[in-house]
Amino acid sequence: MSVSSRLIELFEAGYKPAEVVRMGYPKSTVYAVYRRWMEGKIGKDFIYIAHDADYIIVKKLSDQLNLLGYKTVIGGNTEDTLALIKPARVVVGIVSEKPGVRRQLLFEELYTASKLTKPTYIFAEKGSKLPRYNYNYIKIIELDKNTPERTVRLLVTEMRGKKNDLGDLIAAIIISVLVALGIVAIAKLLEELFFEK
Repeated sequence: MSVSSRLIELFEAGYKPAEVVRMGYPKSTVYAVYRRWMEGKIGKDFIYIAHDADYIIVKKLSDQLNLLGYKTVIGGNTEDTLALIKPARVVVGIVSEKPGVRRQLLFEELYTASKLTKPTYIFAEKGSKLPRYNYNYIKIIELDKNTPERTVRLLVTEMRGKKNDLGDLIAAIIISVLVALGIVAIAKLLEELFFEK
């Protein structure tokens, strides 16, 4: 049995790459096979969700995007999750104002996305502290629960600015973020988009 086949068996059995490396397999081989294995399972056209926010909100965002026909992968709690950013089409970050247990891993996810030049949209609660990366690829949108109208206007402006192949995807992400956050101004957003004055 080849090393790749054995590694795939271990991944299928539920082992994480870090656990497999501790078994004595070479790290570079483990992660290369893991990436290929994950690409085979989920494909390459998915949205990676990096987060340091209430998991309920993150799960709602993922569920909403799935309902709209997009595949999603939610970042895990170990370094192994960084290998999933490379095959992603776009990275979405959800960040709460108060740092949680994933904040450092979130920073690593954003750094990885920046290095890979992945289109990245970060939805950060007002007052969040984020590192600054290459703005050619990362767009930070501040969410303010106290003034949802302002947030909706920012999001509408962002959607209208996208005339490329990511336009529909970005619109789906933004609407899903609003649903996940429970912002009832979605009707206003849709009205502004489809009934321009």
